[in-house]
Amino acid sequence: MKKAILCVLIVSLFGCGKSDVPLSTPTPAVAPSPPPLTKEQREEIIKEATSGLKLDERDKIEKISFYGAPKRDFGDERLTAYISVPDDQKPILRIYAHYYGDSWIFFDRLKVLSDDAVVYEKSFSRGDVTHTNNTAGVFETADYVARADDIAALKIIAEAKQSTIRLSGDEKRRDYELTKLEISNLKLVLDSFAKMSKL
Repeated sequence: MKKAILCVLIVSLFGCGKSDVPLSTPTPAVAPSPPPLTKEQREEIIKEATSGLKLDERDKIEKISFYGAPKRDFGDERLTAYISVPDDQKPILRIYAHYYGDSWIFFDRLKVLSDDAVVYEKSFSRGDVTHTNNTAGVFETADYVARADDIAALKIIAEAKQSTIRLSGDEKRRDYELTKLEISNLKLVLDSFAKMSKL
């Protein structure tokens, strides 16, 4: 009798040994990490990725190279991007928003309209925007690291037929249609940055 009860319990619990669920789950195989790039391989990737860009500056002390589009109109460029490449580290995409005029905006907000839809908005604290002036006028600049959502927005702007940037402060604002040069430069820098994903 005890044996019959025990058998019933075993059958109910384990289905007489015919369970569809294995008693132990096999450990999934983990792909080995690729070997680190050699200095030569790294330099070759950077050389290929930046072939259409210009080396704007090499900071020997901080060991960082800065790459940007080769053709730029610094006075009229309102929105652009460039790549910072620290030695032995991943590249960083940076965004450069700029205003030049004869009176201050003190902008702390940026908004971009692309093909009739607002695709990008950014807010800045007072310390994030630099302010300088000379006999030519006043200059306000925000220079910041691009996050994933910033990069996604820049890609939309680079593919749009028409984009307008608005720089606004508490009392003033300025709207500018992005030029063909600004759009092509954004696309060029984004493409180069994507090629550096191997680093």
